[in-house]
Amino acid sequence: MKLLKTIPSLLILLLTTLLAAGQQTGAVNGTLSDTTNHLQLKNAYISLHRTSDSSMQRSFFSGENGVFSTGEIHWGAYYLRISYTGYETLKIPVTLDKAQSQIDLGTIYMSSKTMVLDTIVILEPPIVLNKDTLEYNASRFKTRDYAALEDLLKLLPGIQLNYDGSITINGQVVDQLMVDGKPFFDGTPAMALSHLPADIVKKIQVYASSTASTTGIPPPPGFPGPKTLNIILKADRRKGSFGKLMAGAGSGGAYTSNGDLNHMNGAQQFSLIGNAGNVEKDKGGNVGYVTNGITRNINGGINYRDSRSEKNSITGSVLANNVYTKNTQRSHLLNIFPDDLSTIQDQQTQSEAHVDFQQINLNLEQKFNNKDVFLFQPRVTVQHSNNNSRQQSLQRYESSGDTIYRSSGNTATHGNTTMLSSLIQYSHNWKKPGEKLTIAMNISGNNGINNGTSNTTTISTVGTTTLNRHSTSKNGTYTLAPYVNFTTPIGEKNVLNVAGNYTDNKSTMRYQVYRFNDNSHQYDIQDTTQSNNYKTDYKTAAMQFSFSRQWKRTSFTAGTGIQSDWLEGDNESNHTSINSHFFNALPSAMLTVNLNNMKNLQVSYNGRPTMVSVEQLQPVSMTSDSLYISEGNPNLKQPYAHTMNLIYNAINISKNSFFSATLMGTITQNSIQQYNTMLNNGAQLTKPVNLEGAHVINLVLNYGLNAIKKKSILNISANASYNKSPVVSNGVRNDSRIIAAMTNITYDYQQAEGFNLTVRISQGYNAMQSKLGTNQNYFTTSLGTKAVYFKGNWETSIAADYSYNTSLPSSYQPRYPITVPSIAFRILNHKEGQIRVSVMDLFNQQSGVSKTISSSMVSDSWTQTRGRYIIGTFTWNFRKFGTKK
Repeated sequence: MKLLKTIPSLLILLLTTLLAAGQQTGAVNGTLSDTTNHLQLKNAYISLHRTSDSSMQRSFFSGENGVFSTGEIHWGAYYLRISYTGYETLKIPVTLDKAQSQIDLGTIYMSSKTMVLDTIVILEPPIVLNKDTLEYNASRFKTRDYAALEDLLKLLPGIQLNYDGSITINGQVVDQLMVDGKPFFDGTPAMALSHLPADIVKKIQVYASSTASTTGIPPPPGFPGPKTLNIILKADRRKGSFGKLMAGAGSGGAYTSNGDLNHMNGAQQFSLIGNAGNVEKDKGGNVGYVTNGITRNINGGINYRDSRSEKNSITGSVLANNVYTKNTQRSHLLNIFPDDLSTIQDQQTQSEAHVDFQQINLNLEQKFNNKDVFLFQPRVTVQHSNNNSRQQSLQRYESSGDTIYRSSGNTATHGNTTMLSSLIQYSHNWKKPGEKLTIAMNISGNNGINNGTSNTTTISTVGTTTLNRHSTSKNGTYTLAPYVNFTTPIGEKNVLNVAGNYTDNKSTMRYQVYRFNDNSHQYDIQDTTQSNNYKTDYKTAAMQFSFSRQWKRTSFTAGTGIQSDWLEGDNESNHTSINSHFFNALPSAMLTVNLNNMKNLQVSYNGRPTMVSVEQLQPVSMTSDSLYISEGNPNLKQPYAHTMNLIYNAINISKNSFFSATLMGTITQNSIQQYNTMLNNGAQLTKPVNLEGAHVINLVLNYGLNAIKKKSILNISANASYNKSPVVSNGVRNDSRIIAAMTNITYDYQQAEGFNLTVRISQGYNAMQSKLGTNQNYFTTSLGTKAVYFKGNWETSIAADYSYNTSLPSSYQPRYPITVPSIAFRILNHKEGQIRVSVMDLFNQQSGVSKTISSSMVSDSWTQTRGRYIIGTFTWNFRKFGTKK
């Protein structure tokens, strides 16, 4: 507690010191010109980097007549990186000090990079590795006219687009997506992927952010944060308007429409998007496509950015989404228990879900001068949901086949949730280059009200049970999380980083359950065994520091710290209290070796505790229905995860190839796992417990070959994982070892007119060995292909996806093809209009199947899709830029 009292005093001391500090600044100016024709080069991309660690300080474009200026920057050693399409990239060192605070580089001449040698053309490389930043040159990855950003990303080696809308790069999830360094729809990747055209993109950068992730938790001091994907737009596409409109209708009531309008004026940008439809997205040869029922989606949004002023900028977005999903599903579930007690549950479910979602995001940045920056990021989210489902279940013993119970019932729930959050941050750059103090406060709160009614009848060996009840829950959470971070250079090659953070999370929950009264025909009999009212206060305080040293090609960072957690909880229902205290060390280390400009290697380790949730600690039971009961455990210990990463990247310019390898491993002490007990009536009681022996190892390999002359791109990726996850079933520990391996091969061949081909092959192997004797071994195969033939304004294509799983029963369609033939014709002067007719799911498979394995269960599921339908669409693309190409 003494540490908590010290934090406010520390913040006051740091602020007082900050306001008393002085500052020395200067600027670098110059003009860009061509060496051959002495043409002044407008819109060249220029970035300013600190020499000590190559970190980017700012980026900008050269203006009229090739003139550029860095603006006011602090004294120190820097270098300018200047790139322009078709010219050699320049790296110019500069040093600002008392003797020379204003530097005029005069005219800088850039040499042409394109040379013709016996019909061989040498162009700018498709991929560049600059320290920790991976940069793709979009011009080297050809896409069709009016292609979307997602079509471009599919061609880039190491980048995977997932069907849930997320992006992974070499096995790591992209936390945010930026456009010219600014959030686009609050960094939501799905918005940019489908609504930004590929032909406006100049470069795509991938780097680790130094700021906190969307969870609000900052990275260890001196260590990279979440992955960021930054889209840099072409200079001649930064002024003008562009967008598209599409509408279509088909058989069986199918319809679709979407549109986007984008207007840019340099640092000012406005985007308006909208989608409405009840059809699946054209998979286009994407392997492994799985759908969740039949969905109708209506959404829209506005994004605005204005950073024309050097002193302040604003970025904001408004999103609204309405989703209706109809789901018809059946599942085959094996629950693993010892002594021939494993059970098989076959279940059929029909459900409907309505979700309304609205969100407002704002990002305000104010630069008082060149040393003080204020940031304010508020966010408001409102969600309303309604869900109705009906299910029938049959459970039997796996060994004998004897029936344990039959169950049928229905459930209806609806809820409202409101979430408010804001980040307030103040940064001060000190006298030394790289010396910086950041003080921030995360404030968030949410309030939720949910109501539900369930009626379930279960016939088992011990009799018939009817559960007819109504439940209401009201929950509220309030979080206050300040943190402070101070970085200062020590000498020319060393950096010291000190950080402290504190989190206070208060929450309340009121959960009331009422049984149906046959006499009054009302839900007025309170079930005191299920009702539960409690409030908690979870506090965390941490202090960390790290020391970094930079050599010519190598950097090393080592750090440590302490973290203390306090949890207090009062249960008003059963008059019990929880008072837990956890104390942990926070070690970390990272080594980065730049073997040359085209290869680097990074090895890192960190140890971090994992938060224990209040629900896991509360000594009460919660029953979703009469067959599944969950219970808390107040004796849980806090888990502690040891995480190790090894990342290697290599680029071969002569072969236009890229290779990356990422090895990730986590060992968790006191991991929280499940203690499963099967009751006499076949119901399951689940309780969290601490178990040792949980660890995960994951290896991701990527190889990409960009064969320009052949107009083709080959990407090969492989992913292998080993997961040891223990559980306890009926008092017996059951360790399972799950091995999963997957290879993906993607080949793209494109030419302006004629035959184009995309082929994606995916081969997988999964194996699970359980200590209780349940073993699973199966192969999966997916083949996706899209063949397109272009002739004049005509386009004919056929896309097909074939999936096969060796372990699925015949009733779950272990193999099925999804085929989509289409024909299209471009119209209007610049082919900006297109009429298309497609047949979706030609063979009417109506299937989305999946298989899941874990320590305690093996599950097969089948979900009905829309099936075959014919749809016609009209799409109009428009482009109007200030500079003609």
